[in-house]
Amino acid sequence: MNLANQVIDWLQLQSKLKKFKNVVIGISGGKDSTVVAWLCARALGPERVVGVKMPQGVQHDIDCADKVIKELGISDYEINVGKMVEAVNQELNIAFGMLPNQVTFNVPPRIRMTVLYAVAAALGGRVANTSNLSERTVGWSTKWGDGVGDFAPRADY
Repeated sequence: MNLANQVIDWLQLQSKLKKFKNVVIGISGGKDSTVVAWLCARALGPERVVGVKMPQGVQHDIDCADKVIKELGISDYEINVGKMVEAVNQELNIAFGMLPNQVTFNVPPRIRMTVLYAVAAALGGRVANTSNLSERTVGWSTKWGDGVGDFAPRADY
């Protein structure tokens, strides 16, 4: 059995054990979210996979996410996080003055994860983490942001 089929079997088992209706994935059109969306669609059926596009203002390459959604036949939502990010950063600037880049860089992924969990709650679903082993190993993720999910199909790969 190849690796993809092993992950698909694992996803089917998770769905049965945790009894979730839908899988919610932040879809950027990049390779990480595309692979996870493909695996989930193969394991559970495209009707149970929801892609959430979350541009921060204008996203010039959002057509990549649209292509993935169309190709996989999954449903989608677009929730622009630009004003949310701006509001949080503005309030932090009022409270603390000029902020280090690390602070402002980590706000968008945390807001995106909040949005994904809100969508998952509304749909009776679970959030799929799209991170991979190399990102996890070197700590290339935002705590309580893109490093979070109810399950992580690529965490060991």
